[in-house]
Amino acid sequence: MKSMKKLFSTMLALLLVFCSLSAGMTVLAAEETALAETPFSSFVVGGTKVDFTKYESYDILNYKKTSAKVEWKLNDGWSAEVSAFGDKRDTVKNGGSVQVKKGDSIFVDVSATRKDGKIKYYTVYIFNGKPRLEGGTIWMGRSEYWPSWSGLRGASKLVSITSSKKAVLGVKKGDSLGNCTLLPKKPGSAKVTVVVKVNGKKMTLSANYTVKKYPNALKELKVDGKSINLKKNKFGIQTIVSKNKVKLEYKIAKGWKAKCSYYDYKSNKRVNVKSGGTLPANNWVVFQLTRGKDTFWYEIGITK
Repeated sequence: MKSMKKLFSTMLALLLVFCSLSAGMTVLAAEETALAETPFSSFVVGGTKVDFTKYESYDILNYKKTSAKVEWKLNDGWSAEVSAFGDKRDTVKNGGSVQVKKGDSIFVDVSATRKDGKIKYYTVYIFNGKPRLEGGTIWMGRSEYWPSWSGLRGASKLVSITSSKKAVLGVKKGDSLGNCTLLPKKPGSAKVTVVVKVNGKKMTLSANYTVKKYPNALKELKVDGKSINLKKNKFGIQTIVSKNKVKLEYKIAKGWKAKCSYYDYKSNKRVNVKSGGTLPANNWVVFQLTRGKDTFWYEIGITK
């Protein structure tokens, strides 16, 4: 009888231990299940609610204020670090504001970490102004040009790109705005239209381009006494020199004005160079040649 009681007591104790362990495992499982898959229950920038479950990279365009308040609510088990990157990178506190000048843009970078080590990254791009495709003059002599724009990211998904006059200006489509190109065929005018997807919605931008004959604005060019073949190197050249100081000589075509400059790293500013002047080697020289509304650029990379 005593043996039966002892056996019963032992079995009861083991059952209690098993129940206790099961309960503990159930609590742990519940805690693990409670960890949210997404970091934020809400994330708001400049009054716009950003849904990171749909877009890990989100664009806010046509923003009309110079500051944007950034505020968020975290789900259980998550922490977040937020920073703003424009001219420099600054930490952003919950409820703090980021500055975005008119016609300028800024990135809000988000890093969220779950307590089990899972990390997620997000970006919000803000542009203060209306996005646009930049038109202008395209010079014959180069096989292709990359179009310029403002307000959109180069990584924006390109849906289509078309030219109103393919015989004047052709187009080459890439998968993003940043890798499509314009192909000048002959002098004339054409309207280029691009359709991109931003936050899943289509946006259309258009601009007028004028294709012109190569201007021959730069008539003669010598770098360190060496004449540059301008017919072969129509838009720029990279050249190697043997001296620390390089002499630059050039002649400009009649009717054109020239501004020739390089960046001086000691003074942190651009320095103009007249024909016959000198500049340090290992530099990048830029010619800005203008005639009326026309502008032509020529670049020289000088390496010792």
